[in-house]
Amino acid sequence: MAVTVCAPQSFYKEYLAPAMLQPAPDSLLSAITSFEWAAVPGAAYYQIEIDDDLLFNSPLREETDATKYTPTQNLPQGEYYWRVRIYDKNRKPGPFVTGRIQLQAANLTNAVYLPIVQR
Repeated sequence: MAVTVCAPQSFYKEYLAPAMLQPAPDSLLSAITSFEWAAVPGAAYYQIEIDDDLLFNSPLREETDATKYTPTQNLPQGEYYWRVRIYDKNRKPGPFVTGRIQLQAANLTNAVYLPIVQR
């Protein structure tokens, strides 16, 4: 009787990076915005990072099971990078996808002022 020996096999999981939905790449914004991305099958939760440094040396980092995040603090005017990735139920991360936005001071030249009614 002959015994067949098979070579060892190895497998790995590979996840796609989430697709960024908003803000659009290289957006010029005048206020804090929400960051939104498409859901990825197999994601237990997402990690989002926002930083003014492309290398993300000191990011604002949050984990959420939602596909939308709005910062709870105001970001000063300037250029920011944001990235998001998934974690599966075993806490294994997927790849990051990175975007860039520009926050500018609010333009008040088109502001509308309404009368105040006092009693």
